[in-house]
Amino acid sequence: MYFPYLRGKQYELLALKDFSQMSPNNAKIVPIIEPVKNQVNGLNSALETMIKNGMRLALILNPKYGDFTFTPTSLPGFDTNPLQKDKLCYGVDLRELPFEGGLTLRFFLEFYEKSGDQKAFFFSRPQWFDLLAGTKQLRFQIVRGLTEEEIRASWQPELEQYKKMRKKYLLYPDYPTQSNSKKK
Repeated sequence: MYFPYLRGKQYELLALKDFSQMSPNNAKIVPIIEPVKNQVNGLNSALETMIKNGMRLALILNPKYGDFTFTPTSLPGFDTNPLQKDKLCYGVDLRELPFEGGLTLRFFLEFYEKSGDQKAFFFSRPQWFDLLAGTKQLRFQIVRGLTEEEIRASWQPELEQYKKMRKKYLLYPDYPTQSNSKKK
């Protein structure tokens, strides 16, 4: 299965609508959409088309934090009682922030910290989060209060092992990485 992570931008939504029409009931691709726009007309239209064509998807919303707002409603043929139904949800609009490259846990960790005494409920569907992360280790690290740097450092041994294994399959010279450039 493939879980592309998208921000719900216009061209992403148009591509998803087209894909759902060209490949109806495709269960191998499940897009994860975290809307970053205050306008939801394009999002609603895309969701309706995708659902009509039997496309599975995940929509990420946060009911408490951020300056982006969205109110989940029931969608015929998809989910008549979505999590946070009819509640105003918040998020962060990442369009204006500089892209520093690569995956960041910054916003996720900030939301977890902001949840205060509600941290026990932050992972409302822990098995789903673990599936997306590939392991329950990341969730446990977040709950233990590890920083992004500590979490990233915990990935390094397996990443180095993977990089060694993949070398025999490379058709072209390896691309420079931060760790490679630091060794020079």
